[in-house]
This record gives sequence, C-alpha cells and structure tokens, in this order.
Amino acid sequence: MQFEWKKEYNVNIRTIDLGHQKVFELFEDLLNKYNLGSDNSYIENILNRISAQVYDVFNVEEKLFYQYGYPQSHQHKIIHEEFKIRIVMLKLMASKNYLILNNKIFNQLKDWWLNHLLGEDKRFADFAAKRELEVTPN
Repeated sequence: MQFEWKKEYNVNIRTIDLGHQKVFELFEDLLNKYNLGSDNSYIENILNRISAQVYDVFNVEEKLFYQYGYPQSHQHKIIHEEFKIRIVMLKLMASKNYLILNNKIFNQLKDWWLNHLLGEDKRFADFAAKRELEVTPN
C-alpha cells in the first residue's frame, strides 16, 4: 500500500491542494515507520504532525467556506470534526502504547481521505469556481 499523490486528487485551490499533499506525505511517512518497526515514539510524533497538518488544512478550507458563502459549510465542518476525532483517538492510543497499526487502519485512513477529497472537497471547489465566475468582471 502507498499514499501516493495523484493529479486527479487536486481540487484546483492551491492552498488546499498543498495541504492535502502534505497530509499524504505524512501518511506515507507513518506507513514507512510502521513497516520499519519503528518505536512507538516515532509513530506518536508522526501522528502529532498529521494532526497539526489536518487541522491546518481544515482551517484553510473552513475560512474559504465563509469567504465564498458555501451553503454546505456546516455539514462539511462536521465531517472534518469526525476525522479529527479519529486522529485524536490514534494519538491517544499511541501515547498509551495501545496502538496497533495494521493495513486495515491504513486503508481506512486512505479511503476516508480520498473519499473526502474526491467528494466533499471537490464539491466545494466546484462551488468556489462558480462563485469566482459570478464575481469576475467581463
């Protein structure tokens, strides 16, 4: 399994795409550390970095929701909160040495992230692009 960024994951909002790419890189780093049998402290450190990056990219998105008057912002924010809870739970389990990473967990992370990018985030990006067209002078 790999967390490899592909062009089709882009939502064409540069700050969001860069944030998403960084999350992918961190997930890949987590997978590599796991495969190498790294100490739990390394895993916990990477989870902290993932958490910080996820919070950053979600904050960027949510500011843009407000800026563009996105009508689905409330539902989208709830979805963000659900993912934050997943990351917090993984961090907590790692800090207590209860975390046992496996392919199922990695697949769940990857599937959630891809479904979110290709679903929710693409819908927002399409909305934002249409709003840009509406406010751009001819």
